[in-house]
Amino acid sequence: VLLDVAAISKRFGGLLAVDNATFSVEAETVTSLIGPNGAGKTTAFNIVSGYLPTDSGAITFRGERIEKLKPHEIALRGMARTFQDPRVFPEMTVLENVVVGMRQKGETPLWALLRGGEVDRQWKDATQRAERILKNVGLIDRAGEPASALSFGEQRFLSIARTLDAIRAQIGLRFPGE
Repeated sequence: VLLDVAAISKRFGGLLAVDNATFSVEAETVTSLIGPNGAGKTTAFNIVSGYLPTDSGAITFRGERIEKLKPHEIALRGMARTFQDPRVFPEMTVLENVVVGMRQKGETPLWALLRGGEVDRQWKDATQRAERILKNVGLIDRAGEPASALSFGEQRFLSIARTLDAIRAQIGLRFPGE
């Protein structure tokens, strides 16, 4: 079992949004959580990914309890999520949308200029990784187009592409050509 969610519950005042939800996800499988609007699916995902604390229950990811961890701590362990709204940068190209999240050093522009060739190498590497990811999600032919030109479904794939790079090292994900 890769992810085990055991009897999680969440209340918002008098509203019981999630009531003892229990499910598990096996490694290398696709698992869906389905239900009508208002059933608590998004709240459950927010709890599992650390965006909301659970009122009760346990969440185990790769054998480690994670229900008390913050979202970035969970992401560092190899779990990431996308949102219903793809949240793309509409004026940037599809490729730029993937590359933008790859280099998060937080350095000043002056320091980046002083590092010169190192920065160029990092951007080249990030661009190559982004191209491989876009190929694998079926968007490589749209790489030079603005993200706003993509359909909603394609924007979802773009959002997934960004998420894949964010966790690929933690989960050992390799794309063809790596």
